[in-house]
Amino acid sequence: MECTHGKVREDLLEGLKRGVRDVPAIFINEEEYPGEATFKGVSEVIETKLRT
Repeated sequence: MECTHGKVREDLLEGLKRGVRDVPAIFINEEEYPGEATFKGVSEVIETKLRT
């Protein structure tokens, strides 16, 4: 049980460090996705990142 508690705490602290305010939070190339988590929106960001 302690192992699970420790992992949850690590994840919580990492989220706070990155400025996560809501869940689910999506990160693409270490940048928080700023919009509604739709397939189309996330796909467009990924495609743009792949081209650059």
